[in-house]
Amino acid sequence: QVIEIGTNSKAPDSASPSPSHDDLDEKGEGESSSADGNNGTEKARSRAHYLTICTEDRERLYDGEFLNDTLIDFWMQWLLRKEDRATCPVHIFTSHFYTTLSDEGPAAVESWTARKNVDIFSKRLIFIPVNISLHWSLCVVVNPGAIMNSHGEVDSRDDLYPCFFFLDSLKAHRKGLVTAHVRKWLNSEWKRLKKSQTTEAPFSKETMPVHDPKVPYQDNSWDCGVFVCRYAFALFMNREDDVTYGDRNPMGGGKPFSSFITENGSFQFDKSHIVRLRREMGTLIDRLGVLYKKYRQKEDEMAAEEKKKKKKRKEALQEAKTTTTDEEGSEKETKGEEATVQDKPAIKQEEDEEDVGTHFV
Repeated sequence: QVIEIGTNSKAPDSASPSPSHDDLDEKGEGESSSADGNNGTEKARSRAHYLTICTEDRERLYDGEFLNDTLIDFWMQWLLRKEDRATCPVHIFTSHFYTTLSDEGPAAVESWTARKNVDIFSKRLIFIPVNISLHWSLCVVVNPGAIMNSHGEVDSRDDLYPCFFFLDSLKAHRKGLVTAHVRKWLNSEWKRLKKSQTTEAPFSKETMPVHDPKVPYQDNSWDCGVFVCRYAFALFMNREDDVTYGDRNPMGGGKPFSSFITENGSFQFDKSHIVRLRREMGTLIDRLGVLYKKYRQKEDEMAAEEKKKKKKRKEALQEAKTTTTDEEGSEKETKGEEATVQDKPAIKQEEDEEDVGTHFV
């Protein structure tokens, strides 16, 4: 059993949780819809990106289960469902981006942005889910297009501040190693897009530092994926707010990013919110599954009808060819009979000439 969910198409409002993260009732829950993921129509296949969610994936939303890459990617893409990808200040990579980057280097992920003409330096926030040793964390690239601010004197506390946010609910990942890989990629993208004629590799530990502000943490060993989804949701809710040098150095000597993250209302959540997010994600998938089942049924009916029409057209064409062949055969037969009738006098004349010749001899 699978559910295919097109993440670039808008889903009906009746299926989605509201942006304010309100509770969903339990009425939409039920068995996941059944469909063959390999029998989609060309219309479904033409989507830029879609996810196939299996029953096994859905079951990972039960308490005590680890979220996998499919669920993480689904939630991240769901956040962007109503956004214009070209103008949205947030860009989100799938969970395979960092794995490919760390294993094979920046060249292996160049097409991820080049093919779609994505200029990551025009984005305010870039979400990179990280999975290492069965644990999830979220690496966030902040204001990469403002990197040259780090190479000169800052005129104002309101200037954009380029940095990393590293949000890890267990503080288990080596943020220095992760961000080192991402900096190499940023320098590669900077060079590919020819952002500067004088500075070829502007991203370094000094110019693009990493911060791990205080956030809610998990108290078990299995909720890390849900925390990553919740961190992403909180930052997404503040996507229009600038991260500035003033946030790094708050007035009065406060901790860096205390107002932007630590004390921000979007980050005020606890274990009950994590439990609720699991339930809401499950409800959302169940509701989308019902809608998708109806969609696939309609698509299958249309495909069957088109197949019937195609068969009828083929039969009509074959019948027309057969009729034409019969008419041509009849016409040839008629012409043959006419030729035989016309040839008879000539034959008779030849016989007469033979008789005449013999007589004179």
